[in-house]
Amino acid sequence: MAYFKNSQECDQVLGNFFRKMAEGVAAKDPVLMEIQRKMAEMSLIVKFVWREPEMTLTLDFTKDPFASMQ
Repeated sequence: MAYFKNSQECDQVLGNFFRKMAEGVAAKDPVLMEIQRKMAEMSLIVKFVWREPEMTLTLDFTKDPFASMQ
């Protein structure tokens, strides 16, 4: 069962969420900076893979601010 009608909608919702978080880190939001710091300490890189719709999203918390890539 698909939660998004297509990969563009998935990117619009989830991709924009993570892009806004990265913007908050770049803008020096203290809460988001702390999350970034803790994730970077773990050298965390997360890859999400959806099958319906087909989409991959990778978050690299070792970058400052963290990067989201498709």
